[in-house]
Amino acid sequence: MSALLISGASGYLGHRLMKYLEQQQIHQKLIGIDIQEPPTAYSRAQFVKADIRHPSLLKILKTNKVDTVIHLAFINDQRFDATTAHEMNVIGTMKMLNACAVAGVKKIIVASCSLVYGARFDNPNYLVEDSPLLANRSFHYASDKIEVENLCQQFLKRHPDIILILFRSCPFIGPDCNTFMAQLFKRPLVPLILGFNPLMQLIHVDDCLAAMVHFLNHEHSDIFNLAGDGTIPLRKAIRISGGVPLPFLTTFLYPVSELLWHLKLSVSPVEQLGYLKYQCTINNQKMKDVFDFRPCYSSEGALLDFVAFQRTEHVSADQQIQNKQFTMLSDSDNDFDELN
Repeated sequence: MSALLISGASGYLGHRLMKYLEQQQIHQKLIGIDIQEPPTAYSRAQFVKADIRHPSLLKILKTNKVDTVIHLAFINDQRFDATTAHEMNVIGTMKMLNACAVAGVKKIIVASCSLVYGARFDNPNYLVEDSPLLANRSFHYASDKIEVENLCQQFLKRHPDIILILFRSCPFIGPDCNTFMAQLFKRPLVPLILGFNPLMQLIHVDDCLAAMVHFLNHEHSDIFNLAGDGTIPLRKAIRISGGVPLPFLTTFLYPVSELLWHLKLSVSPVEQLGYLKYQCTINNQKMKDVFDFRPCYSSEGALLDFVAFQRTEHVSADQQIQNKQFTMLSDSDNDFDELN
């Protein structure tokens, strides 16, 4: 019996995908690998604690007769040093691809991101799949993703018989998401660049998972943009999330952001500010044409769902505090009654 393997199975997206596939019973045998234990146990899937850079990966693929791999094992947290991130993101992908070729894997699905196109003043309204990848190479995360894509293209030339699908997702967001974009929308005050209000795109994590299921049924090597319908101006998105935009001059914001980054007081490097200055929006029409795929959430709808969850969580936390205080008061009253 062949198997589907998901790398990065303990990460936010990987763990949700494992749970989603379990519920949908999409594949008979499901295996997740990661260097960390998953947040919660799986009911049907098998978890293997393993590093994709280790030679044991080949044994895992062969022993389980893996025929399909969804590769999500990337360091997205940019607070990791660039060398460590590059080792996992790029070298890890190279080792994964090579192991898949030796093990006889038939299909590989690799996660990229829309950041690879770059945020530029001359970007068209919507970037398509064959638009050039012009991200700032000093932005290490985007640079790593471009290298990953180059590795995939080289791999396809050597192994045209293996199906390889790349998907470039715009920033995804979900109920308990903690990505850079999610953290941005959690802030009460959001520093922005004076005079700029780029259009933003988001995709709900549930739509992202549904799209990956479509990729499992695709029988050709391909590249797909993945985004929710519509766009939303950055300042409007901040107001919807309950934040207050604070515009600053570029000459002030950039050096301050760089200082905060070096002091480890910021979650993103200064190079990411470019995406808060110029738009980097992608065309999702190919997904619709090939799969008849329609995201359930628009960009704004994904944000509204995220905000609704955050407010519910906030109310729940307040209620827990109130319940605890009430219990303490009740206990005090009982103690007073006993004394009398």
